[in-house]
Amino acid sequence: MYLATVAVCFQSLAFSPDSRRVVSGAKDGVVWLWDCTSGEELLVMKGHTDAIRSVAYSPCGNRIASASEDKTVRLWDSETGVCVFILEGHIDEVRSVKFSPDGRQLVSGSCDETIRFWNSETGEPGVILSPSSGRIWSIAISPDGRWIGSSHHDNTARLWDIVSGSPGPVLQGHSNVVTGIAFSPNSQLIVTSSWDRRVMLWDASAGDIISTFDGHSSTVWDVAFSPDGLTIASGSYDKTARLWE
Repeated sequence: MYLATVAVCFQSLAFSPDSRRVVSGAKDGVVWLWDCTSGEELLVMKGHTDAIRSVAYSPCGNRIASASEDKTVRLWDSETGVCVFILEGHIDEVRSVKFSPDGRQLVSGSCDETIRFWNSETGEPGVILSPSSGRIWSIAISPDGRWIGSSHHDNTARLWDIVSGSPGPVLQGHSNVVTGIAFSPNSQLIVTSSWDRRVMLWDASAGDIISTFDGHSSTVWDVAFSPDGLTIASGSYDKTARLWE
């Protein structure tokens, strides 16, 4: 099934919690919502003035967040497509956005080297983390709600306590920019991707390397765990996606 035949490049995707819909963020700054069964276009959300880098669905399914190169994060009503909040504060493109497991907080990571917290119900800004580790490429939140993970331009990934904002383990092992980060479903493992063409598996509590996966011949842009936590998927500039066990 094709969800789109429009002449636009999509850079981010996310399923609704019930898997009935998928939201996509496009290079032209438009957010699209699609029906997964029929492929029907449900909503077109316009307002960003530059490319969408990341989209996310709230756990309850009533909000969609989008992060853009226009330096803003927007919150949309997923039923009407109305923009509920424009979250401003970043001074460079916003690369990644995630909801906390309870849906009450939104977290964004930017090339301005900050991680920002927002109240998803009021749009009010919260804590700002400034790691001073180069631009942030991606963020992830552990399913147990304990950690935020961030991937950085200085070849590291870092963990942060989601309640206090205190720094946790620093994941050091990649030899180039860390592009992607994801937690396992049980929150005990972390996987990262990098410009160094490698995928690495880490112990989340200690920050130690468990395994290194070699095979891609170019930059690995993103990684993900399967829902059962037994398989890792990686996507690369070498035009391949690989599964690792």
